[in-house]
Amino acid sequence: MDKNEYMVWLTLLKGVGPVTQRHMLQKMCSSLNIYNASAGELEHVCGLSKKAAELVCAGSKAQNALDPAKRILHRCSESGVRILTFENPLYPFEAAASTKMPILLYYRGTLIPNSMGIAIVGSRRCSDYAKDVACEAASFLAQNNIPVISGLAKGIDGYAHTACLNSGGYTLAFLAGGPDICYPTEHEPLYRAIIENGAVLSEHPPGTKPFYRQFARRNFLMSSWSRKVFVVQAGQKSGALITAEYAFKSKKEVLSLPDRIYEKSSAGSNSLLLLGAKVYLNKKQLIEGVYAFQNRPAANYESSRAETQAGDQSAVESEILNVISKSAYSSDKISIMLSGKYTVSEIEETLFNLEMCDKVSLRAGLWHVKPK
Repeated sequence: MDKNEYMVWLTLLKGVGPVTQRHMLQKMCSSLNIYNASAGELEHVCGLSKKAAELVCAGSKAQNALDPAKRILHRCSESGVRILTFENPLYPFEAAASTKMPILLYYRGTLIPNSMGIAIVGSRRCSDYAKDVACEAASFLAQNNIPVISGLAKGIDGYAHTACLNSGGYTLAFLAGGPDICYPTEHEPLYRAIIENGAVLSEHPPGTKPFYRQFARRNFLMSSWSRKVFVVQAGQKSGALITAEYAFKSKKEVLSLPDRIYEKSSAGSNSLLLLGAKVYLNKKQLIEGVYAFQNRPAANYESSRAETQAGDQSAVESEILNVISKSAYSSDKISIMLSGKYTVSEIEETLFNLEMCDKVSLRAGLWHVKPK
């Protein structure tokens, strides 16, 4: 019996997210026990609502319930993909301590102990100035045996991965699709080089195509796996700003490279300096205090997460909370309720941010306001 079969099954349950998955694992001790549990046991032992308990049971009692998990494991075997559970020592302690992190990740390559590093992120279309700084920073980290974390995207991500590898370093790439799918396709040589000298990771099983709604979550994983986040260059709508936002919420240091105020491609990274990011002036800033985090207790993450809940809400957050305070809706319906003022993508990114702050929850495809 492959115990990963039941862990994969657990992650495939509709309407059951990482927080509930971890809670059930804590109470039931294993995914196999969850699979074999009755609805009554899940209600009384795990404290699930009757509806949630029945949902989990429906997923285990269905005919051939384990077949999807078996197919995923078979594809993993065929494509050289491995599974990392949050209980594995190779899953960094600080990352695993966040209840929002997935209970398992899929990866190709080699994971090393203490693989948390420094995230280097930025625009896909970047200036030569930004490229030079990103390459210098990544090379410096490689020379100091600190992993470079990024997302394999064009521009800053690609330059950071490449410079790290060229300097003999170790790098991790977090993907929005399955770990067996290289995106963008023109980065195939880089993708293979990372697998040889690091790893590519994803919370999505092999065969999953990257979809725009999955990139915000990918950015959260990058931030969670990093001790600091360095935003080299970012426009006002760059995904790098999402990575920085998650770092701010976890009380992690964010560094931002200053640029000319009329440079549109740096408008986002410049604005981070007003939000508390440190001005990046030299590469030594990247490693200052990094090793002091080595034994940081998980409790600090919970306290910092609680602190962020008292923060200011944006206009879109307030509008969304006002809509779903009356009734639960899907993200598509919320967009319609707000008269198309925001795209579904913007709605979902905002909902994910609210979920990070424990203000909303997703159940059976509908978003609910969580009671205070």
